[in-house]
Amino acid sequence: EGQLSDSRAIGQGREGIGKAMPAPAPAACIHTPQLAVAADGRSSTVMASIALLGAPVDLWYTFHEIVPEAVADAFIPAILLPAMMHGLPVVSEGPVSNRLQNQLPAIQDIYATWVPALHRVRIVAPFADPIVEPGPETAAFFTGGIDSSYTLLSHRAEIGALIFVHGFASPLSGERR
Repeated sequence: EGQLSDSRAIGQGREGIGKAMPAPAPAACIHTPQLAVAADGRSSTVMASIALLGAPVDLWYTFHEIVPEAVADAFIPAILLPAMMHGLPVVSEGPVSNRLQNQLPAIQDIYATWVPALHRVRIVAPFADPIVEPGPETAAFFTGGIDSSYTLLSHRAEIGALIFVHGFASPLSGERR
């Protein structure tokens, strides 16, 4: 289980090859993410086609000055809440890190606590190849609000970088920013 290449993981057995197969059960599908690097090498985009309730959409993340891996980790959170709302399993063709896959049950429990209409769903995805351990640096998102200020002040020794998010909680004037 957990290997998308294993046809049993999505409900199809080998005995059905060459025969008319029943339509697969509905699922929230993430197709294999693709990486595109700009010609000047200064930006890159990871894009995946996503199908949810018969509505295909392309979702992408653009990065400047870095080239990320083309894994499905960033796409799972984008589709998880709607999948939980509709009771649809999430099926990813692209690999998902072991760390995220191991945390998804707890993440789903937290979401279901916040919104009782949400229910845990099955996640089917190949495991990404293990990568080297992350570096010692820890980053925190910072909006200037109470929560991010508390995080910064209470974990000052652990935080190596702040990622400033302009106007996330409320619009900030140039002077206030």
